[in-house]
Amino acid sequence: MRFFVCIFLILLVTTSSACSSLTEKEEDIEKVEGVIVEKDEEENQILVVPDMTEDEIKDKTSEEVIAMAQDREGAYYSISSNSYDNVETGDQVVVYWDRNEGQEDSDPPKRGAEMVEKVTIN
Repeated sequence: MRFFVCIFLILLVTTSSACSSLTEKEEDIEKVEGVIVEKDEEENQILVVPDMTEDEIKDKTSEEVIAMAQDREGAYYSISSNSYDNVETGDQVVVYWDRNEGQEDSDPPKRGAEMVEKVTIN
């Protein structure tokens, strides 16, 4: 009987610590919604700017788009090649990134993305 109680306690402690680690990780994830205003194939990066529409980036030069990103807290996100192939400039996306992994000190900043989701607008 003691054997089963010991096994139960070990499983309980292990499960509890695993759940708390997951919760801590989830708390570190930031969510940013915005429009992809530029793609960099060489670096597999997208430049995402919140509070912007696809129409606002039409007929803009790269320099103008970057200036808009700087003004509106946009950021570059490094993403997987699969994700890169599935998004286009002008797409509305939600990007999840880990703030504990930090960001490069540039303007706009460069961050690593955990996940990118396309937002479908009805």
